[in-house]
Amino acid sequence: MAEDKKAAEPVAKVEPAVETKTATETKVKPRDKSSRLSLYEENEVNAQFDLGQQVTFTSEAVKEPAAAVITRKYTNSCLVDFAENEDLSRAIKDEYHSKMVVSYKRITIIK
Repeated sequence: MAEDKKAAEPVAKVEPAVETKTATETKVKPRDKSSRLSLYEENEVNAQFDLGQQVTFTSEAVKEPAAAVITRKYTNSCLVDFAENEDLSRAIKDEYHSKMVVSYKRITIIK
């Protein structure tokens, strides 16, 4: 009978030990560049534009064409910096931190 009682008792579940590491002990493996998410793939539209290039752009916030400089390129748009543009109001510059992402369709190269 004693053997029957042992079989009927539930077996205690043992949780595996969790190893903790501090931030300095944790090593992050660098990602393989081929598996990295890319925000830029060159195509025939964005290939026409270069970083540092002077352009004019329009947007809903800036109704009339405004001068800017391309600071970063993406696949279908780019980041433009219009801090040096004297024609735009201080309020617009402050609201957008003098930068805006604009579609290549709304950009014209200044020659």
